[in-house]
Amino acid sequence: MFHNYSYVPHRRALYLLIWALSVAELGLTATRIHFTRKNFSTHESIVAELLVTSILTILWVPLTLIFHRSAPGLDTRNTAPGTANTPHSRFPGRFGGLHHESSGNIVLWIMWLVGAAIAAHTWPTHAAAGFTHQGRILLAIVGVAFTVFGLLTLAKVLALMEYSAIGVSTYGGPGAGHATRPEKAGYPATNAPTTTAPGGAGYAPGTNGATTTTAPAV
Repeated sequence: MFHNYSYVPHRRALYLLIWALSVAELGLTATRIHFTRKNFSTHESIVAELLVTSILTILWVPLTLIFHRSAPGLDTRNTAPGTANTPHSRFPGRFGGLHHESSGNIVLWIMWLVGAAIAAHTWPTHAAAGFTHQGRILLAIVGVAFTVFGLLTLAKVLALMEYSAIGVSTYGGPGAGHATRPEKAGYPATNAPTTTAPGGAGYAPGTNGATTTTAPAV
């Protein structure tokens, strides 16, 4: 069960969409390479790079979903008594899963960025790619590459937000937690005003009727 500041469901949705687009990119790049090798006995290196990137993404997304399933929830009520107030002890494995996810994300993010940028520079418009069926395939390759790059960027931002959420929820330093009014906790208020009654006896509101004696002035 995930806490309300867990972004795992959002990242799962993004990764499923990334996986589907990577399958589409794999088909487009494979079609382009098959065409160029059949007709020109060669292929564009950037198309091959995007093909490899799409394959790695297809393999990586299921692993990321496994990291999500194995990660514990963010419910602090499950913290064992006496456990140190640190992210690694209160949420064992959560940071490890985020580390693995973020490491794979940044590698693929760079690969998609490089592939999309070079492909867009090579075929920026229909005029450069051609108005044939192969030209449309090239433009589709560029468009899918930039889309996957954008989705990976959103997933990375959500992962960073979860890093921040876990860090805030497990912080035990000064200012952590919510202040509790002494009256609510059953303790006398230390800053309650003292009213002096005739005869030198005084009482402090909020002290359950306890009286205090004021020493006579000398």
